[in-house]
Amino acid sequence: MINTSGELLSRYYFRHPIFIVGTGRSGTSVLHRALGEHPRIYSISGESPFVSQIGEFMCRYENSEIKDYYIKSLQFPKKYLYDSFRRLCLESAIGSKYGLIIILKSLMLRRISIVRNRYWCAKTFPTFESYQGLITLFPTAKFIYIFRNGLDVVQSRSRFAGFRKSEFSSHCSVWAQSINKYDYLTNVPSAIHIRHEELLVTPAQVLKRVYAFVGLEENPKPLDFLANTIVHPLDKPTEKGVKVKEIFLKRQPAFMTWTSEQRELFKKICGDAMASLGYEIPF
Repeated sequence: MINTSGELLSRYYFRHPIFIVGTGRSGTSVLHRALGEHPRIYSISGESPFVSQIGEFMCRYENSEIKDYYIKSLQFPKKYLYDSFRRLCLESAIGSKYGLIIILKSLMLRRISIVRNRYWCAKTFPTFESYQGLITLFPTAKFIYIFRNGLDVVQSRSRFAGFRKSEFSSHCSVWAQSINKYDYLTNVPSAIHIRHEELLVTPAQVLKRVYAFVGLEENPKPLDFLANTIVHPLDKPTEKGVKVKEIFLKRQPAFMTWTSEQRELFKKICGDAMASLGYEIPF
């Protein structure tokens, strides 16, 4: 009975996920939360890495040489198998019983309207293999890939409490590897890619592209969030009522405090990734 209640409440958006993808310190959190302000998107807090793992498993299963053998050995229909993995994706992000408790709480707080909400939004980290599996499970899934200038990401990682003890070269490698990892998202029909700086400076134009891509009507709430909120995931409280564009444009270049050795390391490790995205290295 409880499972049935959760399934009924989630049925309007169960099959329509929006996956936010990007490396840490690149704007995934602010984009994720902004989209959650739209009345037809339920944005799931935190990160959902298990979703990508399920996608990877599905891809390997779909491409298995003995896939037919697996299907014949099942004691239930193939549709049930796929629906079960779809449910695992949702529940790994939102909670058991199709996220029943979260949905009920959101209804009580009037954060969502079950009839109108058509999408659930989660942050995850899919390889190309994971992507293929997730598209198999969710043919209407949308992937939004956000990336940021490597100079700013490396600087942000160097100052962030959770990463600052790592070597400078490690910060560079993490960013460069992520650009290679997610490069496929710039060339697949189910994905759109946006730049972090464009999201902050021209949020209206970026959101318009996102709405057109997903198939949503425009709404003022996500834009208001982006224009007036700075999100500091994990290490600092969210700042509200600020002028994001003004603050962003007044920031000094990220590399100003770097040593000559650090600058050379950045060019060596991140040079190709920067060029692939059209970013210049100004030193």
